[in-house]
Amino acid sequence: MTHTVMAELGPRADRMSRKWLDYAAAHPATSVAIGVVALCTGEPPTREEIAVLVSMAVDAYPELGRHPVPEPARSAGAPGTPFRLDQQIFEVEAESGSGQAGLRAVLERLTAEPLPAALWGVWLVHGYAAGEFAVVLRGHHALFDGLLLTDIIACALGAEPRRRSGAAAGSAPRRADPATALREARALFRDRGRAAQPVPPSVKLTGRVRYAWDGVSVERMRAAAAAHRATSNDVYLAALAGALRVWAPDPRWLAGGRPVRVQVPIGYPHEAGRLGVRATAAWVRLPCEVDDPAERTALVKVQTDRLRASLRDPHTGSLTRLVSKLLGRFDLDLQYHPGWMSLLVSHVPGPAATPAIAGRTVTAGVPLMFLPARQYLATAMCDFAGMAQLCVVADQAVPDVDELARQWVHQVDLLGGHR
Repeated sequence: MTHTVMAELGPRADRMSRKWLDYAAAHPATSVAIGVVALCTGEPPTREEIAVLVSMAVDAYPELGRHPVPEPARSAGAPGTPFRLDQQIFEVEAESGSGQAGLRAVLERLTAEPLPAALWGVWLVHGYAAGEFAVVLRGHHALFDGLLLTDIIACALGAEPRRRSGAAAGSAPRRADPATALREARALFRDRGRAAQPVPPSVKLTGRVRYAWDGVSVERMRAAAAAHRATSNDVYLAALAGALRVWAPDPRWLAGGRPVRVQVPIGYPHEAGRLGVRATAAWVRLPCEVDDPAERTALVKVQTDRLRASLRDPHTGSLTRLVSKLLGRFDLDLQYHPGWMSLLVSHVPGPAATPAIAGRTVTAGVPLMFLPARQYLATAMCDFAGMAQLCVVADQAVPDVDELARQWVHQVDLLGGHR
């Protein structure tokens, strides 16, 4: 089923957000929704209880309560559809006793369906296991990036919203700095060459997605990071490099010496707390060709240290802003082209507080990354409720996706000294 978004976001949309709308329109078979699944224990809450939590998020981010007006209607002067909270909350009953496979089947079905008119929604999923349920927050990427998703979830769980900076409070986004853009372009093209693809082209894309996830405790991630004087994000990337090395369906995929180039979205800390996309495209070369886990981690850390240092510069992301201005959605087509990028890799930090939903315990948070057009797989990690959960989204033609998630957990254990 196609997923077409033809809505304008009006005053909420800057150029970076609008290009996502254009990208979705250009690739109607590709869902550009992202989200988070909160896995919970206890009896499922009622729709009324969920509505209270959602209303807290809308109070903190009033823009969520304004329906976008389709372009033809806006041109005719139509005011748009009034916002109704009950039209943002949905209840889905999975196949009884189907377990996580049943939950995944629901998520895959949701991905193939259009988003609500407001381009976001909350789904209560139950029935797949006794005493368990899931709450799913999904929205168009033009509305959300990963950091903002985390903030909205925190608000829904009763936490205070992130304090908005001057830029976040409504001033115009920062302009591109030409000198910074040139410096970023030089760094980007320093790692030349066509990207390696872990999935061979003989696997024909179907346009339908599947999800797989697995996780380790945040304590184990931190222990692995401490053992290598690295961060949890470094461990995530190094473990992913090792997992891809073992899992790839084509054992010859590294033989040509092509780089395993992944895009890592990085949020602008000086523009946090604002509805829309506040991230720049950063690039990391995963050392999948390296056999030693410790050496892989060291090679990743060199790159991420450089990226973290760059965030102290308020002009960071100038290249992304400039290209977005000049090319619009074609910027995304270039970024996600399989000749340039091996896969999209994201990290969604969860709320710091121990979460609960309507008095029920949250056991883990599963991030829902979108799968770009013409790509075979993408990954996202979320550290939420004491668990670091890796979610793999892949085209349904890709084999053994569950094994990739399991291999990632194994690689984290190797980095932490567990065999």
